[in-house]
Amino acid sequence: MMDAMTAASMGTSPLPEGGQPAVIAVVESTLRDLHPDDPALPPVTIDSVLDRELGFDSLGRMELLLRIERAFAIDLPGDTLRTAESVRDLLHAVERGTPAAGGARERQIAAAPVRPDHGTSGAADQPDPPEAASTL
Repeated sequence: MMDAMTAASMGTSPLPEGGQPAVIAVVESTLRDLHPDDPALPPVTIDSVLDRELGFDSLGRMELLLRIERAFAIDLPGDTLRTAESVRDLLHAVERGTPAAGGARERQIAAAPVRPDHGTSGAADQPDPPEAASTL
């Protein structure tokens, strides 16, 4: 198996050995988080279909892709949202991904919760945070 530096220089993703179980684990975790009250979630396999079998809608798929990018510190190919239909497709997308631009700090800022607009009721009495970050 190649190390992360070799993979980055070759333009391939530094997918850990046993990448298939790692991708399945992210899919399972996301599925559980999106449907916390559903005791009968289907098992996730490499050939599970994201929408028909697992019930990922468009927003759920977007959340899944963001979590995969975060978990593997990669940027997925731009067509992944449109083309990935199965967990196997996601694995291939991870293998084609490129090391993420920016570091962990940028990813934390992008994932930070957004405060309500000051024009909304009750928001005016809350003090501004000491350090505010924006992705705009």
